[in-house]
Amino acid sequence: MLLLPFWAFGQKQQKAPKLVVGIVVDQMRADYLDRFASGFSSKGFNKLIHNGYQYKNMQYNYVPTYTAPGHASIYTGTTPSVHGILANDWYSKDTKTSSYCTQDTRYQIVGEGKTKEGQMSPLKLRTTNFADELEIQTNKKAKTFGISLKDRGAILPAGHMADGAFWLASSGDFISSTFYMQKLPTWLEEFNKQNLTEAYLSKTWNTLNPIESYQQSYPLDNNPFEARNNHGKSNFPYNLDSLSQKKGLDFIKQTPFGNDLLTQLAKKLIVEENLGKDQVTDFLSISYSATDYIGHMYGPRSIEIQDTYLRLDLNLAGLISFLEKTVGKDNFVLFLTADHGAAENPTFLSQNHFPSDFSSSDAIKKSLNEFSTSTFGQSLVEDISNQNVYLSSTDPKTVETFKQELLKREEILRVFDKEDLQKCSVQDQACLKVFMGYDLKQSGDLYYQLKAGYVEGEYTFGTSHGTNYLYDSWVPMLWYGKSIPKGNSYQKVEITSIASTLSHLTGVNLPNGASPIPLLEILD
Repeated sequence: MLLLPFWAFGQKQQKAPKLVVGIVVDQMRADYLDRFASGFSSKGFNKLIHNGYQYKNMQYNYVPTYTAPGHASIYTGTTPSVHGILANDWYSKDTKTSSYCTQDTRYQIVGEGKTKEGQMSPLKLRTTNFADELEIQTNKKAKTFGISLKDRGAILPAGHMADGAFWLASSGDFISSTFYMQKLPTWLEEFNKQNLTEAYLSKTWNTLNPIESYQQSYPLDNNPFEARNNHGKSNFPYNLDSLSQKKGLDFIKQTPFGNDLLTQLAKKLIVEENLGKDQVTDFLSISYSATDYIGHMYGPRSIEIQDTYLRLDLNLAGLISFLEKTVGKDNFVLFLTADHGAAENPTFLSQNHFPSDFSSSDAIKKSLNEFSTSTFGQSLVEDISNQNVYLSSTDPKTVETFKQELLKREEILRVFDKEDLQKCSVQDQACLKVFMGYDLKQSGDLYYQLKAGYVEGEYTFGTSHGTNYLYDSWVPMLWYGKSIPKGNSYQKVEITSIASTLSHLTGVNLPNGASPIPLLEILD
């Protein structure tokens, strides 16, 4: 039997799409598609669902479920244990400091903003991603870009060889890094000169629809589960001009108008860079971040988050229509997913008699330091972050002692040491998820798993994420465009299958650390 190489399978005797658009919605739970469906238009989320392909059981196959590893895993097709982006930031036992995922002081800001906002690169990403392989395969004839309100949301999808990655600075302008370019494109300088951030922040944020129609949210607008972000309140309307004068221009990230701004940038970039206009496949990654900021502040049951998704639906409708007119429906492929989900607010759960609470890594560190001093005569705890405990001793008996001490805490379900993680069984999915997000050289000596309903955070409002539970790991997966069939699947699929699917659709090599298992229904 003759076996064809994967790239021959990927081409499928068809021309590749002229443009691939990858959309990552930061902190989007899969259930939002159903919960908010009655408020969606027919041309946004619903168009992707009814005229494209939907995977209803897409899951992350590792922890921690954070923004940086999520974006990295989507486009590399592998997990943090391989691509090296362990969290948004993580502790180094070598330097005794915490390191940010894209921080790189060898490079400088391009554009207007604070110096450190532009000192960024993708060099902590240890593998190639889809954009890299597209550039390699086409001898850099492909045009590849990443855009986001967050630096990591732009840089990690764009990869190492991109034509550009752009993110929003505190100045209200989109900037880049000298890793990618020495000067912003003229079209982006002109875009920044429009002062659109200030224009959006001159608005009042009120609900898109009558507030009584938001039946899928908390019945009270101003409630104790939300941040008092509106001059001591948490209810509509929000006077953005007044709030931005107090909080600065990057307050736009905490409003749905941040997504409007990014959509305008995407359209401008597509036109000015002539994406999808020749026979070489181009790529644009769009990461919508306002959903994450708003989710953290107000939680998944807030009217604020529901309104944000109704407005994002209109952004998607406009973007899809724009792509169909500018690039052509049969010339592009678009997919939409999320980098992680979000937990229910623990205060809300506990008031409804569910075991739940916020877990403080600072409180755990303080408790372990006291235990260490009384037991060993000194503090052996170097750092606690991302549920990792870093110890200055690697003695097995000492590590086991700390492990048993952690297990006494109410919020902790399990604790894994390095030996545990190297012996995970196929049946122990929780262990395997930790292992897939763990680096034996960079991660902690212990990893603790919180009980369901417990959320890592130093506050009592809104929500967070990061665990292996479905509320954090179950995300939407929608495909639309050239050769994409109509339909849906309830089969469990993993986030690491996206990159190999893109490779097969475009006929380029898989990223060098990627899972070889694509989403077969998309290729059928």
